[in-house]
Amino acid sequence: MKTSKLIKYFLITCWAVLGIIVTQYFFLLISNSLVSSYIEWHIRPDSIPYSIRSPHPPTQQEAAKEYVRQAQKSNWTIAQINRGWSILYCESKFQYNARAYPKSSAVGIAQFLDGTWKLIAPPNSNREDYRINISMFIKYFPIHPEWWKPCL
Repeated sequence: MKTSKLIKYFLITCWAVLGIIVTQYFFLLISNSLVSSYIEWHIRPDSIPYSIRSPHPPTQQEAAKEYVRQAQKSNWTIAQINRGWSILYCESKFQYNARAYPKSSAVGIAQFLDGTWKLIAPPNSNREDYRINISMFIKYFPIHPEWWKPCL
């Protein structure tokens, strides 16, 4: 009789501990998603310097992933994504701070020229900010593919 009560209390304790663990896991899961949602909606990533955003500037892989993410978000087809990929790789090999020839003012992943950047980009934006550079490419490539004619 005592053994069955002991087993019963043991099982109840296990269920209670398991319930606490599951509850804490879901609380952490929800709180992390709320924090990331708040950051995503209330803080513009381009307004945060790289040193605060991450401990290092973006790698080529991170920039390439960001391009694919933004292209998919903009409902680009696979063919458009592949074409854009080959253009950005031709222009900069996905290096956020790529610079063109010494006589050119082209900078960034999509190699925007000074004059073009001043016309299309948000005021005071940095051409080396790979997120903005990619978003401007995704916005303007369908309209002005001739800007990237050497890589087409």
